[in-house]
Amino acid sequence: EFVSRPMDVVDEATSNAYDGKGNGKKGQENCSERTSLLKKPTYLNSMLSTFFFSEEKDRLKLFNYPGVSAAAFLIRDAALGLVRNPSEGAYDPYDHPESPNLNAFSVLCRRVCSKRLFQQFIDLIVIVLLLLTFFEPPHWCRSFVREGEVVDVDYLMEDGRCKELMESRGPKIGSNGTEIVEYYPNFHATFLTKADSQIIELICLTFLWAYFILKVGRDGLSLFRYFRLGPAHFARLSEFFGISLLSIGVIFDLFSVLDAARPLKPYLRLLLFVAKSRLCLREIKTLVQMIPEVLNILIVLLLFTMFYAWIAVVSFYGSEVGQKMFPNLIDGMWTLWIATTTANYPDLMMPAYNDNRIVAFYFIFYMVVTFFFLMNVILASVVNAYENELDRRRQERNTVKHEKLSRAFEAMEENEAGSIDREIVMSLFRILNEDFPELGTIPEDQAELIFAILDRDGSGAINKQEFLEFGDVLLLEFEKVDKFQPLLRKCAPQFYNSPSFQRFKLFIESKFFESMIDAILVLNAIIVFIQSYDMLRGTIETKDESYYDGKIDTIWELVETIFTVVYAMEMLAKLTVKGWHKYSRSQQNIFDMIITILAVISTVYVYYPNDFSNSNLIRFIVMSRVLRLGRLLGALKPFKLIAMITIDVLGRAKMVLLLLFCVCYLFAALGVQVFGGMITRDPADARSFLLLDSQFAESEYWANNFNDMLSAMNVIFNLLVVNNWTICQGGFEVVTQTGWSRLYFFFFYIIGVILANNLVLAFIINAFVHQWDFRHEKLENSVAGEAYIKGREARFDASQVTGTKTDVVGVYTAKLRSSATLDNQHQHDILRNMFTSTSSA
Repeated sequence: EFVSRPMDVVDEATSNAYDGKGNGKKGQENCSERTSLLKKPTYLNSMLSTFFFSEEKDRLKLFNYPGVSAAAFLIRDAALGLVRNPSEGAYDPYDHPESPNLNAFSVLCRRVCSKRLFQQFIDLIVIVLLLLTFFEPPHWCRSFVREGEVVDVDYLMEDGRCKELMESRGPKIGSNGTEIVEYYPNFHATFLTKADSQIIELICLTFLWAYFILKVGRDGLSLFRYFRLGPAHFARLSEFFGISLLSIGVIFDLFSVLDAARPLKPYLRLLLFVAKSRLCLREIKTLVQMIPEVLNILIVLLLFTMFYAWIAVVSFYGSEVGQKMFPNLIDGMWTLWIATTTANYPDLMMPAYNDNRIVAFYFIFYMVVTFFFLMNVILASVVNAYENELDRRRQERNTVKHEKLSRAFEAMEENEAGSIDREIVMSLFRILNEDFPELGTIPEDQAELIFAILDRDGSGAINKQEFLEFGDVLLLEFEKVDKFQPLLRKCAPQFYNSPSFQRFKLFIESKFFESMIDAILVLNAIIVFIQSYDMLRGTIETKDESYYDGKIDTIWELVETIFTVVYAMEMLAKLTVKGWHKYSRSQQNIFDMIITILAVISTVYVYYPNDFSNSNLIRFIVMSRVLRLGRLLGALKPFKLIAMITIDVLGRAKMVLLLLFCVCYLFAALGVQVFGGMITRDPADARSFLLLDSQFAESEYWANNFNDMLSAMNVIFNLLVVNNWTICQGGFEVVTQTGWSRLYFFFFYIIGVILANNLVLAFIINAFVHQWDFRHEKLENSVAGEAYIKGREARFDASQVTGTKTDVVGVYTAKLRSSATLDNQHQHDILRNMFTSTSSA
């Protein structure tokens, strides 16, 4: 969550800085107040200057430029795409000279909260809290008591019962003791005890309370101001109540006061996770906005299903099919709903179809209307709604960005000159660096380049039209092409530049070398195939003990070792020639390096004298190296295009996938709470006998349960895939002995499959279509000699940019940061516009 200056405070500060006619009389008075604020010799100001102001006297000079501080807030919001200011009405330390200590503390808190590393640490804390649910003992087993059993209450309050149940095994019912099974099947991932979970949770909550205090301190230690109404109101309240209730639960746990608070913890942790994620909140809002449109179609589907079930109940009344599938209206609707989801459509139709072929028309017409038409209409409406939402976000972002940058320009403009001098812009970078670390540090050379890109007419000043590009230019990431040199070039430049090494360098970087490695990979694949030929045929092979003696005494072990050495030499050669920075920029190189290192470690581990001597480990790792052969498909244009688009789409899909994860987590936690411990094979538990003759038991679905969180997530994924979900649902209906359990699976299908999963599909369809059009469009890669642009990266000579000369020497690359709202086409157009010079008026 970013700190920003409130819109109303910016207006007030800007109006105070000017009298509306361009002179800076009021601005001088305002600046003198701010200067006196920083000059007050308080302890906190002194500490703030020591740790955050690199040179306080130089910083005080910045306030001689009226409007620079106010403009910095607006520019920050425009660059980060904050459509609605999350801190409207926030405390402004520069407007309260009467409270120097509070002002200094507010600035300190604001800067700490805005540090990227600090934000990442808090994000990690929230993730750790969320993951606790997967590895701590579930609540159901802590309070589990069999019928007629007497258990000590103190024993239940600890983990003794959970450990006993999760690890319990015994003879299968009816097997006469010949087959041992798990009595309460689970994922065996409850590594933490109750005490471990409490300690970790207490540590995490301590950091979160510290973070909360810093954010309140940022707002002048005022809870009223922190919880003010505004766009961030819901997120802040959710975060506060989540931390508070979790803390109360920890206290209850520590003093064994009330164990009923523990079932709420998974939901409170999820609430914290969602409140901390701005992207997730935005997608949840999008999901909620789709509900009315989808609900109309679902109502039509419900009414049609009800009418069709009515026909079936009447038509099949008194028959075996009627008694089994359509005994009443509710069960008949459930039967047709299962058919709509295509979980096992033919199985539902076949009993009636075997008796009368005319029945096929009944089911076919229903499936055509519901599955082929209404369900696809739902998908189409979700896709259309999501595309409209993306367009709305772009338009709103552009509108607000234009408004904020216009106001920032007016705040910095002197005497209605129509432009802003270079000195004022450079002072702005100083404030952005010290007060807004979320934008990233802007070094001096990059500040020069940003000014040059903005000054497209080469006039030495920035007019309003150029200034409106400020928000996009701040998103550029610059890098000097020759900044990162190979280690060998730094340590031994003479050897690196010698003719012999340069010939070696050309060889390693040549296509011939890559082709040679590809040929070795093909040979590796052939040998691996020969080794596993008998296993692939299904032929029973006698175990070769020579593979397990820890010695290189077979031809295959020798060949595998040679391949490992060759791959290691290839990796070292490329690292020597290219250096780590250039080598690591290729995802293919990173994959090769990981596999090579694992192969080397495995080889040493297997053949070095120790208790482990199974050389199959090396074979499996070397086999994974063969996956690199996929690059041969990439040489073919259609496959290369699909691969590139897929990588781009997956890279931007994290926001919708995060939403889908939250939905799955919510239903998994609810499933553990409602159905935990019900799937059992324990003869001492009466429910185990209910499942004996069920389809659930016949299909060996025992591991599909809600006995722990990871098992629950597996069940949720199965429900998301849809196929055969009725078997799992049927098992829980048997053990609960009520049809109300159907509601859980019904609502997950509505929320998880129809809404959340279709939202993911909508994103993929939208992103894939845009990327496909972008890749097929012939784009101009050069811009008037200023830069070479490829995709979302530009390469240019830094000595002169868009007609403006700089003191920076060398070739640089500029790349726009990844954005969820800007696809590659928009980013390419933005770069072209930035590096297009205009003539000076």
